[in-house]
Amino acid sequence: MSKTIIYVNDTYCNSVDQLKRIMSNPQLIKTDSFRREILSLYRDGILKIWFEEKGKKFKIKQSSSPDDEVFVSLFKEIMENSECPNFHSDFSKIGEFVRCEIGSDVIQANNGEITIDPSSKEQMVRFVFKSFKADNNIRLFTIKDNDRIVNKWEWNWNDKTKGKEFFFEMSINLSLYEGKVLTLVEGSDDTLIRINVTCPEHKNIVLDDETLEFHYVRSRRFWVGKLPKKKSYKSLNAFLYKHKEYKLSLLSKSDIESIKKERAIWNKMRLAIFWIKNNQYYDSYNSQIVDLIPWKAETERHQCWIKVTKWPAL
Repeated sequence: MSKTIIYVNDTYCNSVDQLKRIMSNPQLIKTDSFRREILSLYRDGILKIWFEEKGKKFKIKQSSSPDDEVFVSLFKEIMENSECPNFHSDFSKIGEFVRCEIGSDVIQANNGEITIDPSSKEQMVRFVFKSFKADNNIRLFTIKDNDRIVNKWEWNWNDKTKGKEFFFEMSINLSLYEGKVLTLVEGSDDTLIRINVTCPEHKNIVLDDETLEFHYVRSRRFWVGKLPKKKSYKSLNAFLYKHKEYKLSLLSKSDIESIKKERAIWNKMRLAIFWIKNNQYYDSYNSQIVDLIPWKAETERHQCWIKVTKWPAL
């Protein structure tokens, strides 16, 4: 049986995830020709057939609504996102974000995203733009951590010669944002680029003269590490209280389900019995949680895997 093939932005799309990656580029969806490509696939019924062949439901019915309204609906459906970026931003007509520079490292934008490996110290980060034409307006650029402003700049664009590159710089300790996705925004809501700040796979803390290795759980944005000795529930809680400044805590059931999806970490934990919250332990041999009455928990000894949600300043 023949299969439907879609060709988008000079690329053959083999999966829904690949289409999502293409559409995640905030600059691309501001391009009229790209939006027409998606709308044509939709109007011709090809997009619906392609989704269904991939085993996905496609809920957007044929509509005579204006193209912009339909594209917003398509974006939300494809990206499984409740918001569609402002694709009528006028900044895309006068300039574009090109790359990020940190020292000798040049980080190019890829599908609307740059990925930065953080240092543990302050670094000067340069954001480079290319001008398409001068514009007699002041432009506001903001780096955001969700709704919190990390830094902002105002630029007068009337002296930005066509074809020339311009940049602004900021001094920042990116280790404060490990595992986060910052955004570079022009104006109030025009996202130019997402800044993916990576996390190292593991870090160490020395407590009670013992070196504890913690592994980063990307899906939940916390670190998990094993104590070197088995403890009772009572002695474990005493240990956590003793080092409360590090905000260490036991895992929950939902934490465990997330860790299972990250095989490199779960393989270190899977053949074990370890304490979790609420006088309980997790039996990974049988994939079950066991409740204990308090006095019983004080006598049994099990492995101790603990988490820290915010890396302490050591």
